[in-house]
Amino acid sequence: MPVWHVAAHGVVGVTTSSRVKLGWEVPDDRWAEFTEKVEEEWGESRLYAGVQIEQSWREYRDVHPLEDHANRLLEAAGLSRETDEKKNLPGVPSLADTESSRQFVRVHEDVKQEMEQYAAAHGLSKHEVLRGVIAWYLGGSREERLVEKFDRVVPEAERAFAEATDDGPETADGLSKSERVTRKIARSLGDSFSENDLEDAIDAETTGTDYYHDEYTPRVVEYKGVKRWEKGSGPDIFLPPETWRAKQTTEIVSELGGDYETPPPAFTRQEFAQAADRAGIEVSPENRETVNEYKDRVLDRIEFAWSEETEQFEPVDDPDAETGSAPPTDDVEATDDGDVDADADTEPVTVTDRMDDLEGATQIRADGGVVTDSPPADAGPVAPPDPAPTPETDADADDEDSVRLLTPTCPTDGQMLSADAHRDGREWECPCCRQRWTPSEVFPSDV
Repeated sequence: MPVWHVAAHGVVGVTTSSRVKLGWEVPDDRWAEFTEKVEEEWGESRLYAGVQIEQSWREYRDVHPLEDHANRLLEAAGLSRETDEKKNLPGVPSLADTESSRQFVRVHEDVKQEMEQYAAAHGLSKHEVLRGVIAWYLGGSREERLVEKFDRVVPEAERAFAEATDDGPETADGLSKSERVTRKIARSLGDSFSENDLEDAIDAETTGTDYYHDEYTPRVVEYKGVKRWEKGSGPDIFLPPETWRAKQTTEIVSELGGDYETPPPAFTRQEFAQAADRAGIEVSPENRETVNEYKDRVLDRIEFAWSEETEQFEPVDDPDAETGSAPPTDDVEATDDGDVDADADTEPVTVTDRMDDLEGATQIRADGGVVTDSPPADAGPVAPPDPAPTPETDADADDEDSVRLLTPTCPTDGQMLSADAHRDGREWECPCCRQRWTPSEVFPSDV
């Protein structure tokens, strides 16, 4: 079913993507290795295992132009290059004599279809393709293969450059001692690393005093172009900007009442601004561009669009539903639209400034949203609302989604949680993975 993705100034694309479970078999030890690496890079494996499978599949599927440049350099230097004419999935571990399980990780529907088509075209089982993609990721993926190639050709290029200059190899790098140490520390770290990893790397290249930690921490962070992600339960982690933004998007979705697999209820522009503010995004006219960027990311993630009829962002699962261009979140200011007295002769007040008032004096809708458009006391009698359309759930009470509202299931493997697994009314424990979940994690927020 088509899903229209709407940006600030109009419709920018249409896809048929929705998130579906794979349920394909992977050796247990291989899956544990995979989730451990995902957690190391993303800071969370449960939410991002599917994201990494999607990225690794697309990376394998698509031709990377940097590989062509790397191969040309190798050939120019007279060094051998790997044969790329026929790409093969890396060694796929056999399931013989191994403990294996089906992994009910969610990926976009188009990714699952592409992997199935690849399996059929190459005479493989779907399980083999998934295991191959995981092996590709664990083997370093394309990025590390590129680094490997450049590691071979760069020394040759440096020697050629030194020979072509009058000053000789002594001045080839021209870096200060601090710059060289910064690069050595940076090279010993991955794309993502923890605060502890950074401290250990600094200790390895210096005497490890506070002076060197204060000097090289900002140098390394700036050189690698990473951003700090604060973790209340452990050491902070440093992430590439795109990974950091993906996690920030997940935080906003969570503040709206959803998670990576379950979308939130419909929400207004103001409710989005409030959620972004709680997630740590500065909501102000000066930061409007960033707020709108995250709005577009959230809409793309949860596949929502702006409805002119309801003046909300909501799921587009009805092909006949009217969708309009989602206006930018320019009204992050609280105006006279029910939030500030229309006669007040004051400067506009930002949502951040009004958060306490909004949280303390608003009503809660059935879908979890906030009602803020209360009429003024002297506005006279209020006209009765138009009759609301009959909710689809009344007609579809027997469909699968309706049943899920009353059936607690494990977010990791989809296992139904039985009544005797209830723990003192506070947590549920999955009989398979033994992870514990709170009621808000196993039930939708509106149950």
